[in-house]
Amino acid sequence: YPPSRTAEYSARPDAEAMVALPSGSLWILTKQDDGMSRIFQVKPDASATVVATEVGSLNLRDDQLQGGLSLRATAADLRDGQLLVRTYFRAWQFDVSEQLTGTVNAPARIEVKTGFDIQGESIAYGLDASIWHSSEGLDQPLWKLPCSHPNTP
Repeated sequence: YPPSRTAEYSARPDAEAMVALPSGSLWILTKQDDGMSRIFQVKPDASATVVATEVGSLNLRDDQLQGGLSLRATAADLRDGQLLVRTYFRAWQFDVSEQLTGTVNAPARIEVKTGFDIQGESIAYGLDASIWHSSEGLDQPLWKLPCSHPNTP
């Protein structure tokens, strides 16, 4: 097996979404019922145990969905300063281009209109300026969406 690391947190968050930064650090996004996903950063380190430092949060709240499972971050991807975050029923794109090396503080966001997923748990940028997403479960469709927002790579 490849070497693994244990991340120490100030809290014990529930997290499924993670992205690699250009610096080699990782951002781990928590699953929060209140829609405020906490971001923990893990810096590159060869130690068996590494410290995850909280560097900010993302607002995944939605006027139509009031909380619980519907607001939890389940997947993410990062490309050219644009952070794509999936919840069970929505997807958001955040402009973090100016916040990759410091604190993440209320980045601008737009909603990404996705196809219907029963339990959305995957999302990724395509090389052709598209967004791919799918759902957990058997025989779920794999959706490919064009990117049309000016901040989208």
